[in-house]
Amino acid sequence: MKIQVETLSEGTHEFNFVVLPNEIFVEDDEFTTDELAEDLEKFVLPILVSARVEKNPRQTHLRVKISTSHNAICDRCTETFENPIVGEYEMVYGYEQRNTMEMEEMDFSILDNDHPIIEMHDDVRQTLLLSIPMKLLCKDECRGLCSHCGKNLNTGSCTCSETAIDERWNTLLSLNQ
Repeated sequence: MKIQVETLSEGTHEFNFVVLPNEIFVEDDEFTTDELAEDLEKFVLPILVSARVEKNPRQTHLRVKISTSHNAICDRCTETFENPIVGEYEMVYGYEQRNTMEMEEMDFSILDNDHPIIEMHDDVRQTLLLSIPMKLLCKDECRGLCSHCGKNLNTGSCTCSETAIDERWNTLLSLNQ
């Protein structure tokens, strides 16, 4: 996913890419083969990347939106589900190292004057991985598993007593009486 800035006229330009997961998650210095295989298993659908480039003589502003979904395991009930992922990032590319103090809200990078090309591969991968929620839930109202018998409480209730207490705590309970 490259955008050749030198071929763009001044103004706003829209780009759309459809990228397969094996094109984003490639083995390099950051990823081991095991990590790569794990990420590729999760992401089975194409990754949609929408980029908006605003070019002027001093800088190029890039806004990117990413959307896809991946296979996840619910942290409460351990069921597999398809989790939608949406992420976005902004980057400002300058041609000279100036005005970087004005860019506190966004990332800033310097383009090579001889070959001004924006390579989005690493930024898309990082945004995609950072957009995965820390707690993966199949649905907000997921009831999880019974702590005694392990039954998925989303499919029905179990026959366990709610007042069941681990017998190792009985000594402490007797102190309370």
